[in-house]
Amino acid sequence: MLGRFKVANNVRCTLHTGINAVASSIVVDAASGSFNNFPNPSGDSASAGVGIGTLVDSLSQPTKTEVFTYTSLTNNGNGTFTLGGVTRGQDGSIAQSFTAGAVVMQAFTASQLLHPFIAANQSASTLALNRDTTVTGGITQQDTAAGGWRAMIASGKIAISRYVSGWKDRWTWQVSGGESGSNAGSNLSLTRHDDSGAALDANTLVIERSTGNVGIGQATQSGMKMAIAGDLISENAFARKSVGMLYGTTTPFVAQKTVLSGFGATPSNVEFQTSINGTAFNTVFSAVPSTGVMTIPVGVVNDLTFGTAVSGTQPVTPPVSGVSQSIAGSSADAGSAIMRFSTDGSGPLLVMAKARGSAGSPAVVSSGDIIGKVAFHSRTSAGTWKETASIHVEADGLQTSSSPTAMVFKVNFQSNVNPSEVLRFDSLAGVTFAYGVNAGSFNSTGPGTFGGGVNAGSFRVLGSTITVAKPATGTNDWNPSGFSDAGVVRLTGASAVTLNGLIAGGAGRIVMLFNTGTAAMTLAHENTGSTAANRFSLPSSINFSIPANDSATLWYDGTSSRWRVKR
Repeated sequence: MLGRFKVANNVRCTLHTGINAVASSIVVDAASGSFNNFPNPSGDSASAGVGIGTLVDSLSQPTKTEVFTYTSLTNNGNGTFTLGGVTRGQDGSIAQSFTAGAVVMQAFTASQLLHPFIAANQSASTLALNRDTTVTGGITQQDTAAGGWRAMIASGKIAISRYVSGWKDRWTWQVSGGESGSNAGSNLSLTRHDDSGAALDANTLVIERSTGNVGIGQATQSGMKMAIAGDLISENAFARKSVGMLYGTTTPFVAQKTVLSGFGATPSNVEFQTSINGTAFNTVFSAVPSTGVMTIPVGVVNDLTFGTAVSGTQPVTPPVSGVSQSIAGSSADAGSAIMRFSTDGSGPLLVMAKARGSAGSPAVVSSGDIIGKVAFHSRTSAGTWKETASIHVEADGLQTSSSPTAMVFKVNFQSNVNPSEVLRFDSLAGVTFAYGVNAGSFNSTGPGTFGGGVNAGSFRVLGSTITVAKPATGTNDWNPSGFSDAGVVRLTGASAVTLNGLIAGGAGRIVMLFNTGTAAMTLAHENTGSTAANRFSLPSSINFSIPANDSATLWYDGTSSRWRVKR
């Protein structure tokens, strides 16, 4: 075989029957002497089923020569053979008529001798490498399997094809895109082809020359080193596999690294890790595919923010050390919602759990430990975040099967640096109202026993009881010791005195004055000796007398900033 043609040695016969210039079959006599008959190319996949031949009117003084190809050979059984599927006038020759007795042989032209390198039916700019051929310069094509394949360079393409009822492209490398300077253009692409040889897509693999950006299944994307259409999967039956992304400005790129990895043939755990040096990793979250449970480790190094944080108006990182997640946003409806849709009466569930010890070895909590806390923070004029109120649950004794707890409410008073306790519900069904001096504040020394207070909405709470001597007559702006928390004031002393003013209370505060002395005590109406807010506004605009062993109830009117007397 020569190139793609079926050939044999010393093939020479004579034309049995004359032919005209359009004949598509040739009848030849059987070879004689040392010469051989034409080989049969039919069914020979290695030669693509094509034989080659030459017609000459005379060997000694030829005047007509024609090259032809044929695809079949038939033994006529009478000392002649018919060459079928003849294509006339090949390799620049002209189809002509030949008389019987003309010589028919396999004699090769220069182009036929080059067929190991240049395949038939290809343009002058096409180079097709046939089987087992090496071209100096490093282009090598080999074929060790029946049917063969070829590597072709044409019009900027390198095609890898198989012969399946004709040559069919399977893969095509192509350099495309005009060059405009600055390294742009002449991008490399790999295209896959279907069974008929048609392209299945144009972006099986694309590499941009100017940037080195890669596209798999899609065109390259500006600013992205690799763009992939579809899933990226890393498989290994038993070993840990991961996908890493490196960032940095120098080589090696280890400034940051993100890894998504799994374990086992059916991964029991999937982790998302980050690193700032490319070697030491922190797990941001892990998930169990079989259950869908996701775990976010607790720790400052694993802080996680949901939403878009806005510098200066939103906390870029969680505002409190130890808080591991932050939800932030700049829109008016920024927030978080927990919803449940079910046919029963159960609602959404938010669980806070506390244990001492470690995750692998949890231990019982101690009395006083905070089991869960909701804290409220506000932005201050100093440009910091400050806790202003909180609600928490703490262990209220040894945590046994009953697990006694207390719920505590704290707020930040104007004079306080940190939130103070204002209300506690304890495990003994007690309610404790904490200390306070502002309007509406009250406290207690134990369940049901209140020590200092004011009007508390729909019910009244009296504070502590103090016993003091009546002041000197004509005293202004009186402020006896313990009065700020007092609900009952016991007055002692044998002298009759007049009081010009009493230190102001919060709006709605009620104080009972009991005169346990032996002489009357008189409250002066609007005496100008006292500060306006500490004066008495009395019935009928006259002084009010509290006889010995009698009492008077004072109520502070926040609207007029005066003490008033209830008869």
